[in-house]
Amino acid sequence: MNAANSVKGEVKFSAGGQTYRLVFSANALIALEERFDKTVAEIGAMFEQPLRLAHLRILFWAGLSDHHDLPELEAGRLMGEVGIDKVGELIGRAFVLAFPEEQEGAKDGERPQKPAAKKAAGTGKDSTRSGRRPG
Repeated sequence: MNAANSVKGEVKFSAGGQTYRLVFSANALIALEERFDKTVAEIGAMFEQPLRLAHLRILFWAGLSDHHDLPELEAGRLMGEVGIDKVGELIGRAFVLAFPEEQEGAKDGERPQKPAAKKAAGTGKDSTRSGRRPG
């Protein structure tokens, strides 16, 4: 099991003598938003806690949908063949690859923060020398 095309966010795996590609494309993410009635960010936050198997199957099905026309129940059967833990790992990897511009500087699934703007010269009171004597 290896990456099919990490530039496109695809993760490749094999099961039952067949090769599958898992990718969270725009259409897959929209399907998940509609199905869970959550934003993509809220769906990403679901990974921070143990997932229900039903949710894992929906994520797996959506990730497979661009390249494989599988009914959701068939995606569940495939989960059993691949292994629940491995499916979770594949989904996590593909979900991260779906947002490559957000990976750099991010930690623990958080979006990286924009760097703080530097103060313009002469706008702060950093200097203690005022020309006046204390007292």
